[in-house]
Order: sequence, then structure tokens, then C-alpha cells
Amino acid sequence: MAEEQPREIDQIDIISLVKQEHDVARTLLEEFKDASKDIPTQQQLCWEIIRVMSQHAAKEEEVLYPALEKIIGESRVQTCLQEHLEVKHMLKDLDEMRLDQSNLEKGRALAVKSVESTITGAYCTFLKLQTFLAHAAHEEAQELPRLTELDEKVQQDLSTKWQEVTLRAPTRPHPEAPQKPPQAVEAHKALAPADAAAGAQQLHRKRWPIQSRYDIMFMMKRDALSDVPHDV
Repeated sequence: MAEEQPREIDQIDIISLVKQEHDVARTLLEEFKDASKDIPTQQQLCWEIIRVMSQHAAKEEEVLYPALEKIIGESRVQTCLQEHLEVKHMLKDLDEMRLDQSNLEKGRALAVKSVESTITGAYCTFLKLQTFLAHAAHEEAQELPRLTELDEKVQQDLSTKWQEVTLRAPTRPHPEAPQKPPQAVEAHKALAPADAAAGAQQLHRKRWPIQSRYDIMFMMKRDALSDVPHDV
């Protein structure tokens, strides 16, 4: 039996992890646009957009930006944090909207008008969230490549920490929370349990399993990149 060789890659690199989450958010925004006035689907997509973007912002603030600040400087990182804050306010607006199919089914003019107004509001918020796409594109073109200037061990540590923070990151927008460690870390830890409870309530509203669909897609990408065969 050949001697077992060490795995060359044990995890996805930090740049790929960040880009994967950008891709998931892009897909969700595109599906929201395509859903038009399909109210149940729009509501489910709203919840998932909120979850994905809120988690992503927390991870960037805890892991990515402190590392980048040493390379690109505090001023540029502060710009990134300001863009995060704008997105969080938009996500909070989206989180406070509730699209309810039952109102349409009742057929009452007032209720129908109310729901149509809410759909319009949600779509306007979605259009504003397109600023996230510009933020992500700039980050991928300008900031993320600079991470390669860091020592390889530092990059591996960032990847490990990113995946660890995933398990406890808040899943709802909190624009009032601190954005820089160590205060951000403590705030995120304190906010995450209530976010998880709110998410559990949403899962009982007969929503189709979009959360599982995107989590599985992410894990498949992760495994495909990290599964390097070795002889046994």
C-alpha cells in the first residue's frame, strides 16, 4: 500500500470563498427580478437575500477588511464599510416588508392595493441593492487580488476564520451595530441567536427550501475545490 500523502489543499482559499458568496447573491438578485409579481417566491427570495447578504457583510467586517486594511489602508476600508452600511439599511427596509398572498385572495380592493404597494416597495429596494453588484465587482477587481500579497499561512488562516464565522454570523441586517473588531465580533455574537430564532419562524411559513438549495450549492463548490485526491 502506498504511503498516504498529505493533502495539498485542505480548504478553499479566501479569495474563492468571498467570490462564491458574491455569486450566490448575484443569483438571488437575478431570481428576484425574474419572479416579477409571484408574491410567495418574492417573499422567499427576500428572506434569502437578507440572510446571505447579512452573513456576508459580517464575515467581511470580521475577517476580510482587517486583513485588507494593512494593505490598502484605512481610508479605502472605511469606504467599503460605508457601502456595507448603505446595503444594510436597504436590507432592513426589505426585511420590514411582508408580501402576503392571502391579501390578494381575499379580493378586497384595499388589501390588493396595499399588497401591490408593498411589491413595488420591495422591487424598488431590490433595484437599490444593485449597488451591491458594483461593490462586489470593485472588490473582486481591486481589493481581493491584493490578498495574494499576504503570507500563504496568513491567507490560510483567513480562510479558516471565514468558515468559522459563518457558523455564528448574524443573518439579519443590523446597521446600528459596530463594523470593526473587536466590537463587531461581540455584537455579531450577541445578535446571531435572535436572528436564528427569527429565521426558524420563517421556515414554518411553507417556504420552499431555497436556503437548503443555496447552502448545498455552496458546499458542492467548496468540496470540488478542496477535494484533492491522494494515494492510499
